[in-house]
Amino acid sequence: MILADLEEKLKKKGRCGTILGNSKIYSLAYADEVVLLADNETKMNLMMKIFEEYVGAKDLTVNVEKTKVMCFRRRNTVIDYVWKIKRQTVESVEEFCYLRFWLEAGEENELQVKKKFNVRVM
Repeated sequence: MILADLEEKLKKKGRCGTILGNSKIYSLAYADEVVLLADNETKMNLMMKIFEEYVGAKDLTVNVEKTKVMCFRRRNTVIDYVWKIKRQTVESVEEFCYLRFWLEAGEENELQVKKKFNVRVM
């Protein structure tokens, strides 16, 4: 697998990733889908640079048009940050579907229920 050592490369930088339970994780990957995880904008920016170097060294490319950034945050928190890969701006989104699971940027993640069951959540 071409991306098998990505987690190890990100781990070597040490400052990246996020805590989930008792473990620190840096990325989620399935086939050619990759999710980078970080606690804040600075760490995410660093991870995106590491990822860009990583794929370049493997003669791969990142499709910036398909790449999205989503920041999970408390309600009414505004994040005004411009994300870039290969000097191209990456779109920031409020909701995203990863492996058929819908995620939303706010604290409550009711979107999965709404999309899966086509119901109105109050």
